[in-house]
Amino acid sequence: MTRRLAEIVDLCGVEREELALWIERRWILPLSANGDYVFNEADIARTRMIAELRRDLAVDDEAMSLVLGLMDQLYAARRRLRQLLAAMGDLPDEQREALLRRLDEVEAR
Repeated sequence: MTRRLAEIVDLCGVEREELALWIERRWILPLSANGDYVFNEADIARTRMIAELRRDLAVDDEAMSLVLGLMDQLYAARRRLRQLLAAMGDLPDEQREALLRRLDEVEAR
């Protein structure tokens, strides 16, 4: 489901100007359509997260860029790990077990 900027302001409890600034800073990357922004579910979740970080943890602008960058890296690593696990699941048992043994050896170093 997609939503427009005015809906996001109400839904996430943020000021329109604040949300516009977050978009300008590229903290949120909604699509643009007919002179308005269109937010998908990921954009909405990110908007809520930023609002919570600012409100509950008083994360300032400088720190927010760092926090968001680190969170993006974490989500990318998790996505890559899911892909790796899926690929491992497709391996024959013998190869999967050999890979797991090798991972244990690397961890033991």
